Amino acid sequence: MRDSWYADNRDVIKWGTLLHLAQRHRVRAILQVAFFRSCPAHELLSDGQDVGMPKEVWDHFRDVRQVKRLGARCGVTIEVLDLPFAPRLRGCYMDTVLRAISNRRGAKIVLLDPDTGLERRSGASKHVKIGDVQRVWRVLRPGDWLVLYQHRSRVPDWLSSAKRKFTTACSPAHVCTFSSPQLARDVVLLATAKGRQ
Repeated sequence: MRDSWYADNRDVIKWGTLLHLAQRHRVRAILQVAFFRSCPAHELLSDGQDVGMPKEVWDHFRDVRQVKRLGARCGVTIEVLDLPFAPRLRGCYMDTVLRAISNRRGAKIVLLDPDTGLERRSGASKHVKIGDVQRVWRVLRPGDWLVLYQHRSRVPDWLSSAKRKFTTACSPAHVCTFSSPQLARDVVLLATAKGRQ
């Protein structure tokens, strides 16, 4: 997730979905795996000269950790795993993610939150890989939920393709989709609960 895209309509859909699942299934913890990629603060021009964007303003509107306040208002603990994501260090990143998930006791919702979603083919480095989903699915406990942020790709059947891949990676699983076309037609969240094996 790029910090420069934080707090748009897609985040409203994302957090609406997560809080709905938490309330409906009485889950009190959400762990957001942000696949975080920060951007430098944008310039602020005055008559064509850069006067500098105040860091406090950038941090206020672009801090992905701000969502913790929402959790506090709703009685849900939200933890943001915002360590920097570098595709070339994916293995180390995923090892850290798996440790963070394994260390959480009690039922939880784990959100895999790249800007893009699940890989369409094996080369795209900023996407979540099928193997990443499988590894996370294996460490979840019965009663946990796995949710994936999925952005529209340029293929006509993007949603059915992503849902099929996610379902296969989490097999056996029943996958639900969440969307809000009035807010954003280009995003869906895929969600499934880990059952008793």
